[in-house]
Amino acid sequence: GCVDAMRQHFGDQAWIAERSFAHEIGFGGKCDLHATADGGIVADVKTKEFSDPSKVDAYDEHLMQLSAYRVGLGIPNARCANVFVSRSVPGLVKVVEWSSDDLARGWQMFSALLKFWQLKNQHS
Repeated sequence: GCVDAMRQHFGDQAWIAERSFAHEIGFGGKCDLHATADGGIVADVKTKEFSDPSKVDAYDEHLMQLSAYRVGLGIPNARCANVFVSRSVPGLVKVVEWSSDDLARGWQMFSALLKFWQLKNQHS
């Protein structure tokens, strides 16, 4: 299942579950799983109806969330992945790891949206 897929993809890690954070630039969140060794790993688990892993994709919203979480958790160079767990097929899991270029783009998109939100809401 999920644990086996994570171990296969990332090796053995000392995972920290459900850590909340608030960042000084004005955002926060609650990370499903992260590890701090070797630069860190941030993983977000999503359940989804699927039976064919090749048809499961991660989206820019997932990318922005993960890129923000790694900054918020203080591990800005962490590897990041979405872990999709099938609701249709017990034990079926797909790990989608984002590239460092994608994560840099995700952080830029997130930062732009955060700035927009702060200006729109007159949030200093």
